[in-house]
Amino acid sequence: MSTLSYYNAKALDFYDRTINTDMSHVYKKFLEHLPKGAHILDAGCGSGRDSKYFLRKGYEITAFDGSQEMVLLAEKELGKSVLHMLFQDLNFEEKFDGVWACASLLHIPYEETKDVYKRIHNALKPNGVFYASYKHGDSFMNTDGRDFYNMNEMTILPYLNDLFDVIEIWQTAARSCVAPSPSNAWLNFVVKKKGL
Repeated sequence: MSTLSYYNAKALDFYDRTINTDMSHVYKKFLEHLPKGAHILDAGCGSGRDSKYFLRKGYEITAFDGSQEMVLLAEKELGKSVLHMLFQDLNFEEKFDGVWACASLLHIPYEETKDVYKRIHNALKPNGVFYASYKHGDSFMNTDGRDFYNMNEMTILPYLNDLFDVIEIWQTAARSCVAPSPSNAWLNFVVKKKGL
């Protein structure tokens, strides 16, 4: 089973396990760097949980996911259209104040990650802010038919260099039972677009 096949087959189960996860402390770290009413790209939006929070707080949201079934669930959750696309297809130019990629980029193979980060860089307005989280580790793993490309505080840096200035990198404890992590922790970062 491929990672996308997993999410298409188990979309409702994934929704049920993630929709009520408390992300308030992470939202705060991201949103404090954005202007009021900022336009946020929710990249790999899953259930739509985070987009729903941002919409309630008055932010403009564009959301996408690679799983057609997750897109349908997110549209129902948000009451608005959600794009069906892959990270590798991102093709926006300086459109967003922030990019939010919560536990989604961790499915991108290491050899494709730099290109995806360049696409995110292009999608951000000058000084735009980018948040992402990965399972904490330094190697690939496959769990329940899903591929995970784990990152730690050192392995993430080459992907960020030349594109983003680091605001903060930190660890959090595993938020839910969605999937195991080698160290039972998450790597989080907030970075700012660097002018090239």
